[in-house]
Amino acid sequence: MRAEPPAATSAEAMETAQAMGILKDRSVYVKMIQFRNFIVHRYESIDNAILSDICTHRLDDFETFIREIDGA
Repeated sequence: MRAEPPAATSAEAMETAQAMGILKDRSVYVKMIQFRNFIVHRYESIDNAILSDICTHRLDDFETFIREIDGA
C-alpha cells in the first residue's frame, strides 16, 4: 500500500480513504463531517427536530463506517 501524506481536512481524509479502497463511498461521511461542522460552528441555530431525527435515524452511518475501516 502506498503511503499518503496527511490530509489537511476531514473531507480530504475521506477522499483519500476512498481512493485507497478503504471506503466505498465517501459522500455519506462527508455529509457527517458537514453536519458536525455546522453543530460546532452554528450551534445557536440548530433545529432540535432535525438534530433528533439525525441522532435517531442516522447512527447506522457510524456502524457502516466502523465496518468499512475495520475490514481494510
